[in-house]
Amino acid sequence: MKKIAVVTKHKYMGDTLIVTPLLRGIKQAYPESHVTLMAGGAAIQLLESCPYTDLLIAYKQDDGLLALTKKLDHPDLCFLVDRSFHAGILGLVCGAKQRVGFNAEGRGFMLTHCVPYLWDKSEIVAYLDLLQAIAPGTYDHSPILWVKDDEKAAAKARLASEGERFIGMQPGANDPYVREWKAEHYALVGDRLSEKYGARVVLFGTDTERKAAEAVEAAMRHKPLMLAGKTKLREAMALISCCDLWIGNDGGLLHLAAGVGLSTVGIFGPTKFARWHYDGPRHRSLVSPLAEGVKPTDDAIRAALDTITPDQVEQAARELL
Repeated sequence: MKKIAVVTKHKYMGDTLIVTPLLRGIKQAYPESHVTLMAGGAAIQLLESCPYTDLLIAYKQDDGLLALTKKLDHPDLCFLVDRSFHAGILGLVCGAKQRVGFNAEGRGFMLTHCVPYLWDKSEIVAYLDLLQAIAPGTYDHSPILWVKDDEKAAAKARLASEGERFIGMQPGANDPYVREWKAEHYALVGDRLSEKYGARVVLFGTDTERKAAEAVEAAMRHKPLMLAGKTKLREAMALISCCDLWIGNDGGLLHLAAGVGLSTVGIFGPTKFARWHYDGPRHRSLVSPLAEGVKPTDDAIRAALDTITPDQVEQAARELL
């Protein structure tokens, strides 16, 4: 049996959530393989029901290299999705016979299959480029996550008294200055959709994003259900899976919503759009590009984000609803 390891970033949840097409493709290319995924703890929680992995290992950046090496246990093939130099060393020291990774951080000499990384390419497609380098084929690009039956039932019971239709929103984000669409815009869109479709807005996010969610709550005429900072990760996933639509900034919960099958409206700054947005009949991704010659400073990104209007987001949502 071929032993395969996949190493993703330890910190960002979204980076691992969109690795599911790669994991599915690996099992398609190597159906008899034993696949180990090494990723950050939050992502591991969300992927605990993944049928394409046989072992999940949570790690942190400060875990010692020797300890991580022992956990990977000499795989035959290692996919280094993480572009860092540290991940390259890990692939080399763990004794993997074949090491497939991006040509980044000066680590090309550590790899047996060195794949170019293009900053204007979708991350999902880039991840699958790693598999194409060693096992060319046709692979499904759609991300997927799995909600357990008991989790779904608990989520439905929690929402039963709150309404019949739900629109999930994440007004907060990491790097809020360059990622957060204005709270008053979210509030306006939420009120309009509530009136048009009889839907209840549900506000999600982490503890650190609760302030942004509270600003939306305070600005809305139709009281939303406030869940930002009030749910555990898998609980949030189950609740999101009960919604009819997702509207949110560029962040991990957008990928989570897409993974559990929701239609999504993603709101992006111009520098992140190409790599992280979703295409297709069930998704709308909005961005205001930088004018030609404008440098992508934080202030320029903020100005571009602010030009996305509530009318644009509402129209995208109505197309999906």
